[in-house]
Amino acid sequence: MIALIQIALGGICMLTLAYCMFLMKGNTNQHFILYSLYLFPFMNIDIIPGIHSMSIFELSTILFIIAFYKPKKNKIRNIGYIHLIIFVMIISIIVGCFLAEEIGENTVKAVIQIGAIIIYAKIIFEEVLINNDFKNEILKALRICLLFSFVFLLAQLILGSGISLSKSENINVAGGEAVRYPSFFQDPQKYAQFLAMSGLIMFIPIENDKNWNAIMKMLPYFAVSAILISGSRAALGGMFVGLAYIFFKKGKALFFILMICVLSIIVMTVGKNLPVFKRASLSESYEFRNDIWNDAIQIYKTHPIWGIGAGNYANYVRIHHPDQYWMGDNEMIFFDHPESGYLKWLIEYGTIGFLAFLSLILIPLFKSFSIKYNDNCSILGAAVISWLIGFYTLYSLGDVRIGMLVAVTITILMVENIKSKNESLIRRKPFY
Repeated sequence: MIALIQIALGGICMLTLAYCMFLMKGNTNQHFILYSLYLFPFMNIDIIPGIHSMSIFELSTILFIIAFYKPKKNKIRNIGYIHLIIFVMIISIIVGCFLAEEIGENTVKAVIQIGAIIIYAKIIFEEVLINNDFKNEILKALRICLLFSFVFLLAQLILGSGISLSKSENINVAGGEAVRYPSFFQDPQKYAQFLAMSGLIMFIPIENDKNWNAIMKMLPYFAVSAILISGSRAALGGMFVGLAYIFFKKGKALFFILMICVLSIIVMTVGKNLPVFKRASLSESYEFRNDIWNDAIQIYKTHPIWGIGAGNYANYVRIHHPDQYWMGDNEMIFFDHPESGYLKWLIEYGTIGFLAFLSLILIPLFKSFSIKYNDNCSILGAAVISWLIGFYTLYSLGDVRIGMLVAVTITILMVENIKSKNESLIRRKPFY
């Protein structure tokens, strides 16, 4: 049944893409960005099976860049480091795959996904840089995604976690003392990272938006409540660090402290019934992860420079660490990451690739710290920080939708940094 639903949704998405490209007038680049965001919940569905498997997002991106993409030019000259870092990333991926013991299906998927995300970020960068007002349309689309996730979550709370867009239920959903709800994601931990990032981004006001009212301003706090239901402690910690960063940067530290006090009272009252507090203790979780982390460090020491190859972790542990598996539907499934996004990057891409990937994220983030009069930079930076904290215990980029959200956030942050330092160089009018 789920498979038929996914096929139907995939068909609808591809027909929608055709409509946006052939029948809608105006900027096709912007149409594609908004298409992917308004249909965000369905972008991770695999539409092509087998070794060349691609999600709706990846196939849509490839078709768009081949047939409909219209490159834009800009006068910004201080972004050469981005191209250099991407070049280093590509070289590290190629060399790592060439030196890998074997290349499997997951390697092909990983390379396609990385390429699609880079292309997507480039398109967003060009459009927002040339027409900064388009950022408001992106924010509206993200708000719709967040609201839809709440509706989907409510349906799961009423009808059960079996309401899903995924072919199989993740072990984290009902594998513990309490059910952890993932909304339209497959993994509640990935949903929690989505909530933390998108919830914080909702602090950015949308200019000339009639729907921006008191209820919309409560979205970040609704996101906190949803994280509690998802049961993710790392994402909850990331969310609060992000909130603290925003409020302290705005000089509203007292408000943040009061909010923490109110939440603490609520937690002490009903906390025992929340999934986030009905999990294994932190010490038990650490012991479980620590063994995997130690194995991961040994793998890195064996392949320190170029890594074991993109997307190759599951293949590698199947041969060298066969104890890293879990059972799903009576099938042995090997781990595809070592319970840490950073370690997965380090192992698969080696030191060179790891530093390149991390640089694309940290350089815009660190630049935003020095900007004093742009609240958008602080908010976007807080969203990135929240994801970096959650990424410590979970490789969330296995879901292309998280990759999309990270790309959108980092890219707009880059533009905001440039806008703050090079205001006179940015073209104000749309450029079609």
